[in-house]
Amino acid sequence: MKVLRLAQARVLLWAFSRGNSSEGDQPFEVSKVVEGPLQVRCASAPRCPDEPEESLSGLWIDPNERPHGACAYDFQRRGQCLRHRNQVALELALFRPDEVPLTRRLLESLGFTVREEAIDPTHHPVRILKAHGSVTPASHQVRLLRSPSAGGIVLVREVGSQQRRPASRRCLRVLAGGER
Repeated sequence: MKVLRLAQARVLLWAFSRGNSSEGDQPFEVSKVVEGPLQVRCASAPRCPDEPEESLSGLWIDPNERPHGACAYDFQRRGQCLRHRNQVALELALFRPDEVPLTRRLLESLGFTVREEAIDPTHHPVRILKAHGSVTPASHQVRLLRSPSAGGIVLVREVGSQQRRPASRRCLRVLAGGER
């Protein structure tokens, strides 16, 4: 049995359209669909246990704020909770090496050229995949497929003028229950 380090055991796929220059060379980011709770010990996540549901009407919270009520994970700051959720989401969305060959063949049979990128989900800051961010019909193309080895997969790419956004805002993104 071969044991892989976590950094080598997770892969993100990039799917490039073949032969269609009208779509440009912007690739699709390919990841698995994340299902199930991200923090099993906390029934109210991403809200704190003593926080009203309507308090998370916005998408951003203060990462330095203390948790509201008793935290099941003993996080001292809300940013720790969000980083943990993002790391778990990333680990679940990336492909394991045994899932890559059949998913690659599926994408290639649909006319894509596929490139692999090894990702270390434990690296800080935790990377946010496009499928876990704000995806809108005006700025993204999204395709959902079923891989024979990895289950549901999602292909996301930015289109139009939204491809190059300034990274001036440094905030942590809340992954709501429906955004897995």
